[in-house]
Amino acid sequence: NIDREESFMSNVLSFDWQLTDALTVKPLLGYTKRTGDEETYLYSFYNRTATQVTKTVPGYEFFPAGKTPEYYAQTASAKDFLFNVGFSKDRENSDAELVGKVDFEYFVDGDTLTSIDFGVMNSDRKKTRDYKFWIMGNADAVKHLNPGHYNANKGAWDAFWSRNDANQDKLLAGSGLTMASVLGSNRSFNVDGIRGPSSLLYIDHGLMQSTYYQGLHGDKVANNIYRANDSAAGSYEINERSFAGYVQANFKSEQADYNLGLRVVKTEVDSFGYVLSGNSIDPIRPDSSYTEFLPSFNLSYDVTDDLKSRASYSKTMTRPPLSSLAPS
Repeated sequence: NIDREESFMSNVLSFDWQLTDALTVKPLLGYTKRTGDEETYLYSFYNRTATQVTKTVPGYEFFPAGKTPEYYAQTASAKDFLFNVGFSKDRENSDAELVGKVDFEYFVDGDTLTSIDFGVMNSDRKKTRDYKFWIMGNADAVKHLNPGHYNANKGAWDAFWSRNDANQDKLLAGSGLTMASVLGSNRSFNVDGIRGPSSLLYIDHGLMQSTYYQGLHGDKVANNIYRANDSAAGSYEINERSFAGYVQANFKSEQADYNLGLRVVKTEVDSFGYVLSGNSIDPIRPDSSYTEFLPSFNLSYDVTDDLKSRASYSKTMTRPPLSSLAPS
């Protein structure tokens, strides 16, 4: 289950200013920001009745031995599904960009040269992500869902993950950690090539929240284990600053229109994040800078009154999403 909230803001201020008959100035200032908060929950229950997967013609069928496919759709089967683990993840994302640029257009009274375009631009982009990750295992959940059962079987529960036998299922079934207490409405099931039930048992998110998570969230939930290393590994901040300048000369002759241009872009990137090293996590602050020269040429030529030929060449650059620059 995913709960998501987003907000977006964009403001742009621009105008044209004709300084003289030959020179026009076009300044622009823009700012955009997007914020998003996301809560993701993954609940895992496993079936303690062995499932049999059989190759058939033309596909597969799956259901426990001695059962029918509708076993997975029957409410009575919910008691056979035992709680395994619950994951809860928070992601707080923020993206912001501030752009300022000034374009100039200068008209020339020449035989072929008609105008010169030039300008400068500065851009600042920033992305932050704060990630938090919690795990609630079955040996954690029983402590608040059935403390009496936990205290009576504390030794077995404390050794739960060091064992791998039928006693694990008995503990879970005896504690009441089954799907039956959080069962919601069935969801339809239809997969080509698989003979299975018409619908599947489905967990009710609201019941999981009120029962297992006490209607709370994150660290406020009893026995919800915070995973510091995983949380830090998914958190980062990236800043990208770029400065660009360009010039383009526009020409016109009796049969052709063409232009020549050059854009120079300098980019600086610095970021902050974490990398896992064994059982520890270390902060890192990588940075980089580079400069690109981007020429361009465009030609439109009238071969005849009814036929026009075009040719162009340019070198361009495309910026990646800032999230792809996250240190890892």
